[in-house]
Amino acid sequence: MRVFSPIHVEAEGLLHRRHSFMSGDQVLGELGTAFLSRESVFSQADGQRFVIRTKGWISTVYSMQLGEIEWATAERFEISYRTVPYYLRRTGPLGGYELRNEQDAVVLEITMATFPGRRTEIEMVQAADLPLVVLAYFLVRLRAQRWRRRVGSSR
Repeated sequence: MRVFSPIHVEAEGLLHRRHSFMSGDQVLGELGTAFLSRESVFSQADGQRFVIRTKGWISTVYSMQLGEIEWATAERFEISYRTVPYYLRRTGPLGGYELRNEQDAVVLEITMATFPGRRTEIEMVQAADLPLVVLAYFLVRLRAQRWRRRVGSSR
């Protein structure tokens, strides 16, 4: 599924374990994460299920699979989606990120809600596959969680 209209993500549940992707009133899918699991599942509205998992317990390398097919891999801010490279770039101190393609053109912009935000806005600059959008969101969300843990532990 390709998307071009703005997307908002609502995080729900204890520790924000369910993330609903919406465009207007239309539900595009839901990302579910389990506590202490190396796996998250994105279920598209059309029934496709993508699994995002780490390559190891302390690894920063992730893979996204549809069934047995590896759809994408990611490490830190670099994504290889269907063999096409993308990367995330931070745009501001309050959780703004851009996803850029190999020509350095902006594909989308992610604006995280302020701490302890439950809502994230994704502005589409170009049409993109929804699983790519979800993987970019997933990486930004992980980065924000790690930053919050570091800030909290330094007090």
